[in-house]
Amino acid sequence: MINYAVASNQLISQSLNQMAIKLNLAQLPEENIGFGYSIIRELLLSLNVLSNHKNHPLHISWALSTRQKISAELRSELRTLRPVIATAARFLVASEQVEEPAFEREISALESMHSEHFAEVLVNDCLINAPPNGQRPLKQLVSLTEFRESDSIQQKVSGYLKMWYGDDDTLLPLLAYEPEQLQQRFLQLLRRYWSTFFEYEWQGIESIILEEIRVRGHELQRSGSVPMLAGLSERFSVDIAQQIATYFKPNVIEECTFRQIDNLNLYPSYYTYPSLIFFIKNRSPAEPLTLSITYPMPQHRLAGKPPVPSDQLLNILRGVADPTRLQILELVAQKPCSTMELARIIGLSESAISKQLKLMQRVGWIGAERDSYYVLYRASSEPLQHLTNALSLILNSASAT
Repeated sequence: MINYAVASNQLISQSLNQMAIKLNLAQLPEENIGFGYSIIRELLLSLNVLSNHKNHPLHISWALSTRQKISAELRSELRTLRPVIATAARFLVASEQVEEPAFEREISALESMHSEHFAEVLVNDCLINAPPNGQRPLKQLVSLTEFRESDSIQQKVSGYLKMWYGDDDTLLPLLAYEPEQLQQRFLQLLRRYWSTFFEYEWQGIESIILEEIRVRGHELQRSGSVPMLAGLSERFSVDIAQQIATYFKPNVIEECTFRQIDNLNLYPSYYTYPSLIFFIKNRSPAEPLTLSITYPMPQHRLAGKPPVPSDQLLNILRGVADPTRLQILELVAQKPCSTMELARIIGLSESAISKQLKLMQRVGWIGAERDSYYVLYRASSEPLQHLTNALSLILNSASAT
């Protein structure tokens, strides 16, 4: 049976996605590091991409295409429930390794959640998320009863929903007075999205996730926990000697020192790029702490890096990327010319022309030959072949994908 750890009061108070987090893994046994995945988790993250695709650059084309494949009614419900999806995508985490996830089993676990607790999580997520100035508006978590009885709290939740989602107070009465209806609408959305689209999508994703778990597990055995974590994101900075991995984000830093009884769970995700999602299940002093990290697939991280053109290609392009240098190239392609000739024709000083000639000669666009007292410059096609080959490689690699 799949158990879910949904954000409790203590857990929500540690909104780790708003801060840097330092992980001290010196005492954590490697056998306490596990890998898992969840169909519902990926489904929620994909819905989050659909409703906020501008923040997911590698999935923009996918999102635009998928929007055309789902019904207008489903798109409308997706817009209404965006805050619910965003909260669930952050705080709904499988608390155990899942070897064989199944959609029906996972969604049944969501259905068994008490609707008032479901709504309470959403309310506190709205309240605790940092506003643009980075200061948390909530010092103490609230119950659903407090939310219902406080106009001030309701205004804060309404303000948050309008700021980030443009909500027209559709969700506010549902949160306060119809949490069961809200939960059922949310579950119905998941079921319809699964049956009409995501079930087919999942067939191609699951094998990719399983392969990443295999590779990452091998890396853990080969290199150890801290180097393995460094491979999850460029934002991880590691201290191998101290066995510390620090993930840098704005605002304050949260330290997490693992004990021998604690656990670290890693969840590769197809739809989380470019973010990592941290989820901590609090402990009493005698109980284990469980930290879960959802991280993007390595191929997405690589695809998200801008390509770096070779220095040689850049220099060849710079050699003619100027009106004066192009004029020089055209003139010396017609016949060899001296600096004096070029200066008179183009209308610049000989020193200015000489400066351009040296740059062009350095990358091979022109050659020089002495004729009596003069040095004559002529065009060279040597860089052209390299330029053609380099651009062909770029264009062919693009068409191959």
